[in-house]
Amino acid sequence: MKETGIGIALVFLGLALGLTQTVVAAEGGPSPLSGTVLYDYVKTYAAFGEHRTGGKGDLATSRWIAEELQKAGLQTELKPWTLKQFFLESCALTVDGKALECFPGWFPNTRPVKGKLTVYDPAQPAILKGNLAFVGSKYGAVSNTGMIKLVEQVRDAGGIGLIVAVRNFGDAGLLTAANAEQKGQGPEYHQAPLPLPTVIIAGRDEAELLKAASEGKEAGFQVFGDTRENTTAYNVVATLKRGDRWIVVTTPTAGWFECAGERGPGVALFLGLARWAAQNSSPYSFIFIANSGHEMAYMGARYAFTDYLPQHGITKDNVVCWFHLGAAIACRAWKKGPTGFEPLSEPNKIYYLASVPELLPAVQAAFGGIPGLTIGSGQYAGELIHIVKNGFKGCGFFGANYFFHTPMDKPQETGPELLEPVGKALTGFFTALTHRP
Repeated sequence: MKETGIGIALVFLGLALGLTQTVVAAEGGPSPLSGTVLYDYVKTYAAFGEHRTGGKGDLATSRWIAEELQKAGLQTELKPWTLKQFFLESCALTVDGKALECFPGWFPNTRPVKGKLTVYDPAQPAILKGNLAFVGSKYGAVSNTGMIKLVEQVRDAGGIGLIVAVRNFGDAGLLTAANAEQKGQGPEYHQAPLPLPTVIIAGRDEAELLKAASEGKEAGFQVFGDTRENTTAYNVVATLKRGDRWIVVTTPTAGWFECAGERGPGVALFLGLARWAAQNSSPYSFIFIANSGHEMAYMGARYAFTDYLPQHGITKDNVVCWFHLGAAIACRAWKKGPTGFEPLSEPNKIYYLASVPELLPAVQAAFGGIPGLTIGSGQYAGELIHIVKNGFKGCGFFGANYFFHTPMDKPQETGPELLEPVGKALTGFFTALTHRP
């Protein structure tokens, strides 16, 4: 029988009455995809601290993931790779004699800079010559794109540096890191410093900076730290060899800060799904790949295509499904108040699950009941773009939690009650996928 998305959906519906059985593990304990188990994984992940690629927290995370997969019975390897990385010590900014919180644009240019602040205006590039540019959030630098275009424009206009207000995807107003971007196929600028010294300021300080720049106040900043040419990071690759056709499961593991909401749920679901797969029969083989390097222009994810899949004879033609567990899965909404932030019981709204058309009916059948989740096809983000572009039958989550790319991205971004419906849906989806005719 020809394998179609509609076929999987029908199998899913046929199994629906029995899915309550899948919340109990084969040995009679709690399901590896139960909310409590998943949230424990999130807390463990967050406890490693900052997850910047190649740092102590990132390395400890990769080793922990490998240990968990090995304990689950998968054939597991730690795969080292190297990159040029900057290890940040501090970032100092003063505006009109006042110190303000900042974070470097990546890859950091550490040259100290001081001068008159000028408001960036692409219609008046001449005013930037010899000055520090203040770039407001309306010009589109966000936490995952837009920085290098602005830096190059200011450089070309003769500016000496940038202070950029980076928007996150809510009203938190917190300091928000921006991912390194790669220009073309070369090292710029994820493996080479930005052409001008650049720092990011918190959204809450944007109005103050705009006023200072409008008045031509003096400002200066410098980034302090250590550049290491051959930093080691690790990916984790684990397999369950059963049949000649494959299911691929991937998740990123690295990020700027604690990343409990951004990355934690994806890592938790990844580990839970690996344990579930090991406990359940399937005509398909599984390969689980956890990638570091996400915030460094997806550096670690590239090895799946160039090394890991070819090593196992895996191609787009023998992959049944590639499921990517991306950013901000099962996170909660927050309310900003006069004294702080209040967690809400409702889900965060920037929450997507995209699929190639062939798998979309099955995805909708399994995940359609999850509150706040938008499901569709044709619009992809992050690593999922490259999965689909390379011709694989891909689907996966992506989004942005309230404290995305900020130091406040803690385990409170999610909880067992938010994670459990996703765990059950994943169980249903893969049960249907592995039991289709």
